[in-house]
Amino acid sequence: MARYDDVLDVLKVVRDHESIRDPDKACNPCETIALAKAMDLEPQEVADLLSDAERRGRMITAKKAKGETEPYFSNVRLTPNGRAAVARHSRD
Repeated sequence: MARYDDVLDVLKVVRDHESIRDPDKACNPCETIALAKAMDLEPQEVADLLSDAERRGRMITAKKAKGETEPYFSNVRLTPNGRAAVARHSRD
């Protein structure tokens, strides 16, 4: 399992991208490859972090499919649990 802070870092990027409408500046809705590019991580690392976010507290909703990573996440959105975790982490 990934470190909790790393999971929250990817969730923060998803939150930040939700308000940006320019596809050249952010993915909205987010998906694995675009998040990896934005975070300068390998796509499988991002997929693992998103899997952890899903397992730890249902912090995201997303479509999962076979793709460049296993699983491949698309249409990533934060749940209320994910928003609360990011807000709490940002205050600390």
